[in-house]
Amino acid sequence: MKRMFDIILSLIGIMVFLPAGLIIAALIRREDGQSVFFCQTRYGIGKKPFQIYKFRTMQNEVVTKFGAYLRRTGIDEVPQFLNVLKGEMSMVGPRPLPIEDIDAYRLFEPVYDLRWTVKPG
Repeated sequence: MKRMFDIILSLIGIMVFLPAGLIIAALIRREDGQSVFFCQTRYGIGKKPFQIYKFRTMQNEVVTKFGAYLRRTGIDEVPQFLNVLKGEMSMVGPRPLPIEDIDAYRLFEPVYDLRWTVKPG
């Protein structure tokens, strides 16, 4: 039931944001001519790694003007509807953390095992 909810909401989200997403992609490309998406390895259910998708907001380790706007509004995370559709994430769940944060906070220790029993969201 929850998976069906995730599929339906992610499809609706993709359809609603597709026109704006195409415009955002063109603006990102125009601003610096590089890839539109930022992909990063995160860990999901069962500590399984996956690639998370976001709109790229940085160039040479510096947040771009348009990237700052995307981050402030949360629009940079819209491509994660694809992760939900693929089954790597859920609409609701713990935030998928980058590998560096997991190592820094020791989240692979047994005391945090409950975190890895659900899909990130």
